[in-house]
Amino acid sequence: MTPHQEENEDDEEEEDDVIDIDDPEDLAAKGLKRITIEGEGEEFLLDTEGNIFNLKGEFVGTADGDVEIEGASETVDC
Repeated sequence: MTPHQEENEDDEEEEDDVIDIDDPEDLAAKGLKRITIEGEGEEFLLDTEGNIFNLKGEFVGTADGDVEIEGASETVDC
């Protein structure tokens, strides 16, 4: 394998890790939902296990399972 081919493979792996947080289909494909937390002024990402991340992908906490649907996004009481 040439160094150029290795570079291309590395780029493809990095692209797999990139999530378009403005694309609901991309989020759903990665098992994520965009949510708001009651009392917070910003949006977060919720995974299928109840883990909550900020929009930078940093873990911030977990949901207690009490998720309410509100408009286009969900509201989570933590």
